Amino acid sequence: MKKRKLKRAVTALLSALMLLAALPVAALADSATGFPDVPEGAWYVQYLNPIMEAQRKMGVNNIITGMYDDDHPDTLVFHPDDPVTRGQFLKMIFEAASSSGNQISLAVNEQQKNAHWSGKYYTMAAADNVLIADPYASGNGVQQMFECTAADLDTPMFRYEMAVVLNNVCRNIAMQKTVNVDHPEEHISDYADIPERFVTAVEQMYGKGLLTGDENGYFNGWDTLTRAQAVTVIYRFLFVDTIQGEGLQDWASYSVVKSGSEYWMADPNDSFAHWINGTGNFAGQGKHYSYVGGQTMPDSQARIKLYGYESVYYLTSSSHASQLGCLETVSVPIWTVDKAGQKIASTVGIVVSKAVAAEVHDIFQTIFDDPEQFPIYGGWSAGGARYTDTMRHSWGCAIDVNALYNCECNTYSGAMKITCGYGWWPINTYWTAYAGSLKEPSIYSIGSREGEYGYSVVKAFAKYGWGWGGQGYSSGKKHDFMHFSVLSSGG
Repeated sequence: MKKRKLKRAVTALLSALMLLAALPVAALADSATGFPDVPEGAWYVQYLNPIMEAQRKMGVNNIITGMYDDDHPDTLVFHPDDPVTRGQFLKMIFEAASSSGNQISLAVNEQQKNAHWSGKYYTMAAADNVLIADPYASGNGVQQMFECTAADLDTPMFRYEMAVVLNNVCRNIAMQKTVNVDHPEEHISDYADIPERFVTAVEQMYGKGLLTGDENGYFNGWDTLTRAQAVTVIYRFLFVDTIQGEGLQDWASYSVVKSGSEYWMADPNDSFAHWINGTGNFAGQGKHYSYVGGQTMPDSQARIKLYGYESVYYLTSSSHASQLGCLETVSVPIWTVDKAGQKIASTVGIVVSKAVAAEVHDIFQTIFDDPEQFPIYGGWSAGGARYTDTMRHSWGCAIDVNALYNCECNTYSGAMKITCGYGWWPINTYWTAYAGSLKEPSIYSIGSREGEYGYSVVKAFAKYGWGWGGQGYSSGKKHDFMHFSVLSSGG
């Protein structure tokens, strides 16, 4: 299986990094950095030196370059205590990713490139969706965290922003798998204060050991970081092989791929979705959900199947779900696409209710086996359980597929408004009002009828009784093209 590598790529620079990584940290700590304002023995020297030594060995000066100032007009200095700006961090992380053998987007935006000295790194980041916080966060949409202007790029970077950039580089460029996190709120002291759009990035980077909190466990996401602190992040990115499990917190782990025989259902019509809808082999017995306070809720039998308790209507947090022991991470086979446009077989872990684990595996197996080989964006864009509302994600019974390219939108005001995602424009279709900011049809958009690429996804979910939000609901005023639910309505 062809994969892009984040670590130990076969490049001359990375070979140098590997040799340096084998040296004891103490041996490196006394090496000269070449910056006159870096005192010998400074706490960050052990992280700065390996990067500088690798650059010198290869005759390059790309990741950490230093700068001139009035006190040192002829000598590059490091300025360790200065806040790292957004532009500086983008340069560091993209040069580090490129030096590690990753394929960086070749997209060129001349206006962005010419807007600022770091404009070329901004255009790389924008092309690879590196500047977008969690696309699944409610009401977040897909706005870039900041724009390509001198004012924005010269602004010190917040730790939340750094977490997003680092996480997106790991998964969108390096194609790293996500880790499963167990009770992150018990390990990140200010976890409850993290804005929803940043939660995924903080969990992932904290869990992988690429970012850490202070001595009291606080992440302090609205703090900025110094250039010295930024170097520790770049060091971990280059030298800590998280793919092989190095640096992982003991409460984080990669999904274990289970064989299909552990999940495979004998008959798709026996699925939980068919049961709760009163369809398939359960036709005629009635639906197992009702309306409570204007909200669709599982009935008492369904609540027992989902949570083990009749008194629980939905899950309020990952801690709540863990206490009940009602969720499971299902490893499913998927296709993804590399930078050359080649499809790659991979897997992704999706957190869902144990009641639907078998059918979720089988649905994605069906999609994987279809000749279309419909791809999952970045190898990660298939989101399951969430706890931001009382709807099917909080039951563990909904999945969002390729959120960026299958928008959520509504026409309540009379005009079409996209509330999440770029837009929706399947292959083999003409432009529609739902295209949003997409300039052409996308292989990641889900087709709505036979002949449209991606319709295999709709058929696979429907086979097991799941509905699609793309068919429209709320009297046709709302569409959620990414959303699949155990309710046949797709809601």
